[in-house]
Formats: sequence, C-alpha cells, structure tokens
Amino acid sequence: MTPARCRLLALVTALLASCAASEAMGLVPGQAAPPQAKPSIRELIEQLGDADFARRQRAEEKLAAMGFDAYDAVEAATRHQDFEIAARARYLLSFIRMHWTMQSDPDAVRELLADYEFRGIDERLSRIRALARLENVAGLPALCRLVRFEKSELLSKHAAIEALNLEPADENGRALLAETLRNHLGSSPRPAAQWLLAYLDLRNDPDAARAAWAALVESEQSLLQKSPGHTSPQIVATLLYHLAEVQAKQGVDELAETTARQARQLSPGNHPEQLLMHLQMAGALQRRGLFRWAEAEYRQIIEAGVPEFAVVSQRYLAEMWHDQSNDAAAAESLRDAVAIMEKLQPKTQDVEIAGQSAKQTRARMYYFESCRWEEQGDRAKQIDHLEKALKDDPAEIDALIACWRLPEQSQEFRQKIGDLIDRAASELRQQAGDPPEDANACNQYAWLVGNTKGDSDDALSLSLKSVEMNPTSGAFHDTLAHVYFGRGDYEKAVKTQTRAAELDPHSGLIRKQLEVFQAALKKQQAEAKPRG
Repeated sequence: MTPARCRLLALVTALLASCAASEAMGLVPGQAAPPQAKPSIRELIEQLGDADFARRQRAEEKLAAMGFDAYDAVEAATRHQDFEIAARARYLLSFIRMHWTMQSDPDAVRELLADYEFRGIDERLSRIRALARLENVAGLPALCRLVRFEKSELLSKHAAIEALNLEPADENGRALLAETLRNHLGSSPRPAAQWLLAYLDLRNDPDAARAAWAALVESEQSLLQKSPGHTSPQIVATLLYHLAEVQAKQGVDELAETTARQARQLSPGNHPEQLLMHLQMAGALQRRGLFRWAEAEYRQIIEAGVPEFAVVSQRYLAEMWHDQSNDAAAAESLRDAVAIMEKLQPKTQDVEIAGQSAKQTRARMYYFESCRWEEQGDRAKQIDHLEKALKDDPAEIDALIACWRLPEQSQEFRQKIGDLIDRAASELRQQAGDPPEDANACNQYAWLVGNTKGDSDDALSLSLKSVEMNPTSGAFHDTLAHVYFGRGDYEKAVKTQTRAAELDPHSGLIRKQLEVFQAALKKQQAEAKPRG
C-alpha cells in the first residue's frame, strides 16, 4: 500500500469513527462543539504546518475525526497565510464532505446523500429538492448540513431556499422547524445560514426583524449585479417574495405589491431560460398558496409572446383556478390557450404543445365548463359540455369519471361511457409498462379505474408503484387515497389523503376531498359500534 493510500485510509477511518463518537455524545453536524474543544481545533490547525511530519499527521487525523464539528475552522484555514496549513486544510475538506450522512439519518436521507459529493451540480440540486419533500421534514437536518458545508455557495443557497419553503401550517410544526434550524445551523457565518436564522426572527417578531431581512435581501440583490455566479435571479426573487409575504401579513399591502413586482422584474426577457425561471417561480408561489402572485408570474410569461410558453402557462393557470374552484376562470384560460394553438397551424392539423394537442386542450376547457354548470345546478348544460369534451378527446379522464358518476342515465349512455373507459384504461395500462416504469401513466390509470370501473387490484398496485417512484407527489398520494376509498378502505384513504394534504397544503381539491373521506370514515366507525 502506497503512503498516499495509507494516509487516505487513516483519514477515512478517523472520519467514520468520529460519526459514531459524535452521535454517542449527542452531537450532530451543525451543532457547536463543546467549549473546551474550540481552542484544541485552533491548535490542531496550527500544527498542520508544524516542522515535525508526525505531528502534522496526527493533527490532520484528529481534525478529520472531528468531522463537521471542525469544518468551519478547517474551511477558514484554507486561506491561511502558511501554504502548508492551507494545502492540508483543503485536503481535509474533501474528506469531511465525503460522508454527508449520520447513523441517525433515516434511510431515505442516506439514499439521497449516497455519493452526493461525486455528483454534478444538477443532480445535487435535484437531491436537495428531494430532501425537502421527505415526509415529516425528515430531510431538514441534512439540508442544514448542506447549507453550512456544501462547497458550492450557490447550492448552499438553494438548500436554504428549500428549507425556507418547508414551514408547516400548524404552530407545533413551526416550533419544531425553528428548533431544528437553530440546533443544526449553530453560528454558521455562511449567508444562506444567516437567511434561515434571520427568517426565524422575522416570523417571531416581524416588526423588529423586517428591516434586517430586507437588508439581507438587498445584499443578495447587490451580489447578483456584481457576482452573478454566486447567486441567481431565482434565489433573489424567492427572498423578495418571502419579504413580500411578511409585508402582506402585516397589512402593508402596497409595499408588499411593490416587493413582489421587484421579484417579477428580475430576468425580464423572453429567452427560454428566463421564461422557465418564471414558470418555476409561479409553481413555487402556487404551492405556498400565494395565488395572486403566481397568477402575475403566469401572466408575465403569457405576455412575453412566446407561443409555447404562453400555452403552457395558460394550462397551469387554468389548473390552478380549477383547484381553487374557479372553473369559469379555468375555462377562459384554456380558451385563450386554444386560440394561440389554432393560430400556429391550419385548423385541418391538430397542433401539439408540451405533449397536449389543441383538441385535448379544448376538451379540458369543456370539462371545466361542465364543472361550472354542475356547481350552478344546471345538469343539462353540465352534460352538454361533458359530451363536447369527449367528442374532442374520448380519453379525457376527468370527463369520463364525471359521466360515469352522473345519476339517472340511460343504459345506452352507461354502456357508451363504459366502453370509452375500458379503451382509455387499456391504453394507459400499456403506457405504464410491464413491469410498470412510467409513473404518470400508472397514476393516470389508477385515477381512472379507481374512480370508475375495472381491475381495482391492478389500480391499487399501479398507484402504489407511482407513489414509490415519486414519493413527494401530493397528486399521486391523492390518487392512491381515491383508490383506497373506492375499495371501501376508508381508514387508509384518510391516512393517504392526509399525506397528500401535507405535500400540497394549499390544494383546494385535496383539502376538500380529505373532508369527504374523513366524514365517510367517521360514519363507518359510528355504524360499526355496537348498539346498547
């Protein structure tokens, strides 16, 4: 074994041993080391440049054994005026970051952080976002690690943005979130860590902390102008929207709108990358329940005049309105989308954008119109628009489900709808694959069959598979809950729909359906109680 490999093995062994030792002492990355260890770290840093080789080696191994507890001091030492100390500090950092997990981490966190250090920027960002979507904020301690110790300042900031968006709706959840952030961020000087700590102050005392938060946002805006490689328009816009949200909650509506407008004005062009950023921002605002600003982002994209992005934005906007029970606005949005699509090619051809044709878009529009008439109690107009939807797209799933549920329909009508359901289900089952590999097709099949007719066992199997492939999708959990409900398993339906509501807490349809499932379970339990 070469000396270099011996040195590598010693460092890795020391680092692994430190993980077990730290946990045995109740320490986790992000918490400050015991007070008595702090001077020892400084002394060991200086010993990295000692004239005695053996002493340098022991100092290196001891610092490696401290792992993330020594990280800040080691990182600072990479800029030491002594070249030997700086070089060994840089060497140490690479080993400390090789082991991102702790023994106490859930399996899902361990899986996401496996070989994290050796992945590219895009893959690491994808894993950061996946950590943020784990159940019961199980990924938050790992996100804090990444905020503090990720070598890329940009990814550190993305981790902080994901943590910012995790705030639970209930007071107990918010208190736990705050405690976790304070425990795991310690006194880290990194900008992203300071955002999170400042945001906790902002939430607890908005009047006192708003100026400090605004100063942090202004600093990041300035950095975007001077050194755009260290931040991004999306990061700055997110910070601005958080500031605007606090301003709105304080009743300073005019100031909130001004701040939100500042966020929208970042990256204002019509280049695809710029439009994609605004599309992602609109989705993030929608998930946080900030529908007014999400709509403004969607409309800005539409007004940019790029047909493909305009159509996609109209569709997202329509689905947002439908989810919030504004089906008239949803239908109008898709009517505009169809008009754009029909201008692109002659009507004899059915133009397709982002996987959906003009006919399919129009069918969705008619479905939203049917929902509007159902809400107003006009059964004739509801049926008329459902039939128009199926004429344009016989596989429009929600229209098929709505037709299947219509009361007092003729046997001929039921037979016709049943045949269309069978045909659509067969096509979706084929798309899902055998074994199933297409999560969206699995979900669509389960949604159709679970809400109408067909192989209930297969629907359950594919729905479970879709959730396994995408465990952070509220929509997929919503489908699974409907499948359970259709099978009469109300307890699992409520449990699964509750998880869907956790993943998408501002979805009106998910919340409304959770209430339906809870009422059915309550009734079932009451009827099951023995009378006496």
